[in-house]
Amino acid sequence: MGRTAPGPFVPPLIGNTLQFARDPLQFYVDTAARYGDIARIGLMGRTCFLLNHPDHVRHVLQGRVDNYVKSSSYRELARLLGNGLLTSEGALWKRHRRVIQPAFHRKSLDQLVDTMFACADEAGEAVAQRTGGVADISAACMQASLSIVGRALFGTGLGHRAQEVEQAIRASLVYINARAEAPYPLPYRIPTPRKRAFEQGRARLDALVQAIIAERRRADHPGDDLLGMLLTATDEDGQGLSDEELRDEVLTMVGAGYETTATTLSWTLAFLSEHAAVRERAEQAAERAWNDADRRRAVLADDVLDRVLKESMRLRPPVWSITRLAVEDDAMGGYAVPAGSVAIVSPYLAHRDARYWANPEGFDLDHFAPEVVKDRDRQAYLPFGAGQRKCIGERMAMMEMKVILARLLVAFRLDLIPGKRPVPAPSIVLRPAEPLLMRVSKR
Repeated sequence: MGRTAPGPFVPPLIGNTLQFARDPLQFYVDTAARYGDIARIGLMGRTCFLLNHPDHVRHVLQGRVDNYVKSSSYRELARLLGNGLLTSEGALWKRHRRVIQPAFHRKSLDQLVDTMFACADEAGEAVAQRTGGVADISAACMQASLSIVGRALFGTGLGHRAQEVEQAIRASLVYINARAEAPYPLPYRIPTPRKRAFEQGRARLDALVQAIIAERRRADHPGDDLLGMLLTATDEDGQGLSDEELRDEVLTMVGAGYETTATTLSWTLAFLSEHAAVRERAEQAAERAWNDADRRRAVLADDVLDRVLKESMRLRPPVWSITRLAVEDDAMGGYAVPAGSVAIVSPYLAHRDARYWANPEGFDLDHFAPEVVKDRDRQAYLPFGAGQRKCIGERMAMMEMKVILARLLVAFRLDLIPGKRPVPAPSIVLRPAEPLLMRVSKR
């Protein structure tokens, strides 16, 4: 099949897990710098291959996608989200993708733009209350993102239950994130306080979502929101989604959608605080678009806001590591990849490869100039993944992030507190390790 790939010494039993746990991001960077485009490492009792070339990314996520399935790390998410698009495999995933895809077409998403602007205004009003003081910007972004996802899915049907949904999701994610960060997580059966809080949060979410689905099933009209579209969507055999399948997809959209976009917005505002020239350019672009006679079109079409968000996701990709389990023996780059091993594709690593990025560690909008993008390998940039399993919500996420970012930039100057530069915490999502506190002043 091929030679044995190079890599660091792998101690028996523990492998490289402790090295990885100390600083996963730096471990990836250092390993790729020393061993090249494919490196053999040992994590959590498995042989893993860290991939750092677009050809290898293409092979795993596109060329031989049937041989590389979701790894065991996705089981933790499945405990909360069920078998939705993010965690399911095979025929189930393909059926759900076909049924759900129309809800994320441009025409469908255009109906949500007014909701996005309304939620952005609410976020702006919340931040305005802290003018002259310090605001938790990460919390404001979380609230705005959850509001958009909630209203997009449920319309106004969530109502007074919105706060309960948010609390249940956060309680559940605390446990999932803690298990993702632990080098050796405790067996799931052990009843820790965090596990009990997780199970209570998951039960509340189940009950809330199932109640809303039942209400819609009884209604004369399913509704014009995403849930209404999902209720009426069918596959080629005319079969719709069951209540359980709907529950899984709704929770996937809420749980996987709101934290990734909110975290990206937080990182973006932090980067702009550190790069005055880029911030001024972004503020001017936001002001022009926001004051345009056709605000909706101008904000969503603005190239500068687009570049700012993409550059933020380059340096802090919300999904920083993608893992796939090899079903059969394979080979890449002349090296053997045995069945049962794990292929690791790291957007964080790929986005810093000097072969494809002129200023790897800088915050540089020229990275996304049209002529530069045209000549760059598409697999060198993958904040939403790649191939047939690329995130179905990419367009919606970019829309809502542009609207919220424009609203905040038009009204406020947000500055990091001196000495409080945010540090990345590589959990399921690459989020700031602490709440992002920023000083608020009016522009």
